[in-house]
Amino acid sequence: MKKIIFSALALFLVGQVFALNITDPFYMPKKEGFFLDSTLAFENSGPTRAYGIKETFYYGIMDNLSLGVDLGWAKIKDGDNGLQDPNIYARYRLIHEEDSRDGLVVDLKGYISPSIFNSPANGKKGVAKGSTNFGFSVLGGSREWLANTLLYLEVSLQSIGSTDYTKSGTIIGISGNGKYYLDDLNSFGAGVFTKMYSGFGNSYTGYGIRLDYARVLQDNLALVPFWSAEAHSDHIPSEVNYGITLRYTF
Repeated sequence: MKKIIFSALALFLVGQVFALNITDPFYMPKKEGFFLDSTLAFENSGPTRAYGIKETFYYGIMDNLSLGVDLGWAKIKDGDNGLQDPNIYARYRLIHEEDSRDGLVVDLKGYISPSIFNSPANGKKGVAKGSTNFGFSVLGGSREWLANTLLYLEVSLQSIGSTDYTKSGTIIGISGNGKYYLDDLNSFGAGVFTKMYSGFGNSYTGYGIRLDYARVLQDNLALVPFWSAEAHSDHIPSEVNYGITLRYTF
């Protein structure tokens, strides 16, 4: 009887950890809730070096629907600096964990990034990209397939507009990811992905890896350092991105 009670208590506590962890990839603000991500990021892509800061704000329209917007500033080494075009996000919870078998969660995500700011080079060496882009993705996973671990898959499609210097194209992405919860405060994430770039005057393939560590500082505050690398076919320069995000919920 004691074993049954302790097992039930352990399952309850684990459920609470997952539900309250604000670094969970499926975390969404409740209705009328907010969260703010403040990110400092660095990018190395071939000869190009850049760094930037970005503020991303999300608001819960309903418990299963949230909207977001971001705005950032960036500096390119030996190039321009200035405001980046914003992104407008939407996220809808299609399948809830408690309503599905095996704890499956499925989200639909979308974004649009209008061309607003115009750097001197209009996207070639400036920070404004010079095109209107949009995309959507399906994100699905479960915490019940592997102990203390969230496993999830994401499939995405993006449409990238043309600029004065580049042709338009599409990007199809597929990623497999895992997040291991060491305890209620610390977790490690890893993922592998591939992207098919079509158009752009030169279709090619990308493949890479993402890593992150998340530390919950208090119930509404977390720190997430991250790193990713992507290599490409057809002699396209590889990319390395890294930085840190501070998440605050209220």
